[in-house]
Amino acid sequence: MTSIGLVNLSHSDISRIHSYVFQHSDEIREIDLSSSLISNIDSNAFGQLYNVSLLNLKGNLIRVFDKSIFEKLVNTIQKINLDNNPIQCDCTLEWYLEERSNKFKLPDVCTGPIGYECLSPNELKQSQLPCYQNDNQTKRINLCEIGVKDISVRESTASLYELHNFLFILILFIFQNKILFHL
Repeated sequence: MTSIGLVNLSHSDISRIHSYVFQHSDEIREIDLSSSLISNIDSNAFGQLYNVSLLNLKGNLIRVFDKSIFEKLVNTIQKINLDNNPIQCDCTLEWYLEERSNKFKLPDVCTGPIGYECLSPNELKQSQLPCYQNDNQTKRINLCEIGVKDISVRESTASLYELHNFLFILILFIFQNKILFHL
């Protein structure tokens, strides 16, 4: 695979990216793995990629945003798209919150843990992560219920997308029936 510039495996049944799967692939510039079933990525999956400018992982099932998976790409890549993934706002996000790079496109909202579903990973603060909570607390703080200051609550883009699709289909249905009625 040394002469391929674009690897497009979008809309596939891939569920795991194994270590060194892209080994000896120095010429790859873009990798599109969007809209697949990826939920597991080995820590060395992207370790041999030195010239990639775009990694598209949008619309998968990735829950963990682990540093070991992406740290080797951070210095060379221009964009990593993780939008529309069920990213957990847990302590695996700590490294990202320290660096906050525009290279990453993260989902609009966290999918967990409980009490974090209304928060944006892009606006989350390190001190709000579960690993910074006091161990003596018997009840976990629900940040969505107390309305955390300086964090905007957003609707899921998936819900908005579904609403737009529904409205488009409804308008199309009305328009078609109106034309048929007049014929």
